Amino acid sequence: MGAGLSTRFHRIGKNADRWLDLDLPVVTELRSQLDTQTQQHQFVSASVMDFDWMDTLTDVAPENILFIAEGLLAYFEVNEVQQLISAMRSRFPGATLDVEILGNYTKISNKNFTKIGAPLKWFVKDEQDLTAMGLQVVNVGSLYQLYPERWPWQWQILLKFLTQFSYFRNGYLIVETKL
Repeated sequence: MGAGLSTRFHRIGKNADRWLDLDLPVVTELRSQLDTQTQQHQFVSASVMDFDWMDTLTDVAPENILFIAEGLLAYFEVNEVQQLISAMRSRFPGATLDVEILGNYTKISNKNFTKIGAPLKWFVKDEQDLTAMGLQVVNVGSLYQLYPERWPWQWQILLKFLTQFSYFRNGYLIVETKL
């Protein structure tokens, strides 16, 4: 969802029966100039908030669906995120939703996004905010803890210390949930 120009399908999705990249029409038009649709890898032109896109998944059992919302939901108001989750839960109970969430302290960087006309709107205290929206939290990882080898050793030590405090740990989380 909100796939942008992600190359994830070409990196990890070639064994999937079916892979859909959902994004706004202007983005999928650009994607079509750079990539080729196949029966296995399709582009869906729609806003994630236009729930008609869900009709493209009628022939798939929910337990076989993985939705990825990376770099997307923070741009919506909390009530819009709740509407999306509610619609997905009613259509695809038991499907997996992996979501990137931003903690309240990341509001500090929001002024930069606002300046370019893309303000961030949805922030969470922690993964329990997802539970309150009706999602079952399966797994949680702080970005800083998921791939420590990507950070210089000095940063690894600092981040290991800082992520012991929820304020920093919850700044940027990747959460696996069940609808």
